[in-house]
Amino acid sequence: MEAEAFYELCQLKYRQKILDIKKRAAEGRKIRVGFFMHFLPAFASVLYDVFKKDPVFSVKIVFQASIFRDDYQADLEKARQLYGKENVLTSFSESGGFRNFDNYFDIIIFGAGYDSIVPKEQKMEHFAELGILTVYIPYGLLVSNTMLDVFRKGRAMNCLWRYYLDTKATYEEYLRHSVMKDRNGRFLGYPKMDRLPELSAAPRGRKRVIIASHHSIFEDVGVRFSCFLRYYDFFIRLAKMYPETDFVFRPHPAWENSLRRYWPQAMIDEYYQRIEEQPNMFLHTDPDYFGLFSVSHAMINDCGSYLGEYMYTGRPLCFLSKGKIQDRMNYNEHFAQQCIKHHYSAVCELEIFAFIEDVVLKGNDVMKEARMAFFEKEVRGYWPHSSECIYQDIKNAVLG
Repeated sequence: MEAEAFYELCQLKYRQKILDIKKRAAEGRKIRVGFFMHFLPAFASVLYDVFKKDPVFSVKIVFQASIFRDDYQADLEKARQLYGKENVLTSFSESGGFRNFDNYFDIIIFGAGYDSIVPKEQKMEHFAELGILTVYIPYGLLVSNTMLDVFRKGRAMNCLWRYYLDTKATYEEYLRHSVMKDRNGRFLGYPKMDRLPELSAAPRGRKRVIIASHHSIFEDVGVRFSCFLRYYDFFIRLAKMYPETDFVFRPHPAWENSLRRYWPQAMIDEYYQRIEEQPNMFLHTDPDYFGLFSVSHAMINDCGSYLGEYMYTGRPLCFLSKGKIQDRMNYNEHFAQQCIKHHYSAVCELEIFAFIEDVVLKGNDVMKEARMAFFEKEVRGYWPHSSECIYQDIKNAVLG
């Protein structure tokens, strides 16, 4: 079937599904909503809570499998500890195969858009073809050039019932490039960040700097953000040179698995030990990093989404650049490169020192006004109420 004909067929099935949902609600039966969780730090928990509180809906989480996940059971248990075992379903059947959810939900909200890495029974396109109302909410901001076309005009995105894009710029990209445009595309904000309250001034006392490290150490993963192998020893020395400042090393959840392709586990453990030995340096691996954001004063960063996410704090960020040519290859022009223009950048240790000295310690954040103007125009949306807006949009569409 031609792509556009398939998209129209999905929309036709969605319209029938909405009629079925209205009938279901009229009979006093709950509307069944499934949140397909990819990994904990990316979960739109506020949106989940909003749906959970509404007695009209019956809400469950499906902890999704993927071909890249080798720690599924441990992560599943963490999710169950946070949200309750009865609320978090496994992706696997008792026989060991992948579980079939074809008749389980009326609405499915996906937190990861990578159909290529999940089993066919749990792909967005699979549920769209069945006419189950299929929703995608990005787990991270779209900053990479890798798979850019997948998210702005790909088949899986065009067959969605609702696609809640993460920023104004990415929404406009979708309108320019996709077939469905605003028939399924919406920009109401980035609900993941509703977990971060609106912040006033940075906390008083000792300065606290986050060092965020991406997982793309091995360059065959598509993106090439990571600068860890260049700076790993420097990060330790930085803590030693500024004993009155606290440094928090925050690796991406996939960072350690990626690093194992270069370092044996003994070297990784030794690096953790070196961090622990510094009285003013700490390791942070908790899935919830919003508390850390709240109490920080600045960030040194090579993680993609944090280019936009840390703007929500209003505090300065030093972007670890690989040089203008490589940065243009790594980061998309419509959003990521605009973020980079509103942050401090460093291509060497001396420029990181300058950021610490001038911006963090002396408080000369000369880019703040322009950065926050960019944030208000391009990023904020309805934050910190994006989840409520998305919930109302979905509920009004199916019951209004």
